[in-house]
Amino acid sequence: MREVAAKKVSPEGTGNVPPVIKIFNISEEALDHDNIGDFTKNPRTGAIQKMSGGGHGQDNIDFLEQNGIEYNIETTFPNGVRVGVIKTNGEIGTVFPDNSMQP
Repeated sequence: MREVAAKKVSPEGTGNVPPVIKIFNISEEALDHDNIGDFTKNPRTGAIQKMSGGGHGQDNIDFLEQNGIEYNIETTFPNGVRVGVIKTNGEIGTVFPDNSMQP
């Protein structure tokens, strides 16, 4: 489990109310699903067959490249968010920028 702090900022016009910080425990499995993605594998060979979900982080792009899986980025927005298609499932997905693009 990884502890993640989320800050809830007070809405405008409420005066000098301090932000509320809540701590969440998120499993490594959930973080891997979101960032790298889930892939089906051939039961006989163990080879990756297709992406089955998740994969919204830069680590997904790195994983695809390391495993020779084709993808096509259709659009890159000014904030670094990319929208594209992964050849294994043909579905459109969104990949968020890596940490170097974050403010």
